[in-house]
Amino acid sequence: MSLKKQGENGKMKSITRRNFLKQTLAGIGGAMLVESLGSDISRAQSANKSGVVVVKHPKATDGTRDINKIIVQNMMDESVKRITGKPSVTDAWVSLLPDFKKEDVIAIKVNTIMNTIPTHPEVVDAIAAGLAAAGVSENNIIIYDRTNEGLKKSGYKYNTGDVGVRCFGTDEEGWDYDWDNPVDILGQKKALSSILTRCNHLINVPVLKVHLDPYGVTLSLKNHYGSVDNPRTLHKNFATACATLNNQEAIRSKTRLIVIDALFGFWGSNTTMFVSDFAYNALIMSKDPVAADYIGTKTKPP
Repeated sequence: MSLKKQGENGKMKSITRRNFLKQTLAGIGGAMLVESLGSDISRAQSANKSGVVVVKHPKATDGTRDINKIIVQNMMDESVKRITGKPSVTDAWVSLLPDFKKEDVIAIKVNTIMNTIPTHPEVVDAIAAGLAAAGVSENNIIIYDRTNEGLKKSGYKYNTGDVGVRCFGTDEEGWDYDWDNPVDILGQKKALSSILTRCNHLINVPVLKVHLDPYGVTLSLKNHYGSVDNPRTLHKNFATACATLNNQEAIRSKTRLIVIDALFGFWGSNTTMFVSDFAYNALIMSKDPVAADYIGTKTKPP
């Protein structure tokens, strides 16, 4: 598979997916193409199977912490229609769930390791609303990350009940790491979250955030360090470890969509408080985590 990026002469040139992955994991970027719609929403989309859609709205946030849920829902609806090419939101979400059965479980992986700039609940609520419109039972949607505490501190409503969208961490009783099905990552025996291994479909929702170690950004690929036990041991040989983790069958075969929460961004200027540096007011969406992260590496403060 080949993608396109903009060269120094302004022309588009091919880039292999392997090199694309290497550049993304190294924090190296390319140019982002943005098309104006002549309205409050703008989008960017490549013309290949690894397309990326970027939808922005200047009033998605107030520039500080307040988020307009209605606008974010509209942005999500626009994004999913564009990425699938479907005319309606319902058709779009249905198309993202191949061979869907009513008992299927959809896991939504968020990032709550820093509760000052997490994946925002408003973004995930918009995804859940779309899934529900497509016929997914709310109780078959599970929002997860490493810990219950991280989710609660980031504004998520803990729920393990039989009604509504469920939300809990891998530390929830009965949902620990799946040691019955260990995986090998660079010679290390690891276990993935049981939430991940037991779901049928996976949506990855990272946040636009720099990694303060020399890895660049922490977007969808690195987000699954929150899906594996003791991820600290995977920081050595990071690029290879991260790629190997994301190539595990439970992740690779179940991933249906990447939605980077780019309402706010953290680019490392305030390392004392670890709060957002800027409001970008955008969602970045792709079916391909590599493509999504590549665009994310070039999303810098305005």
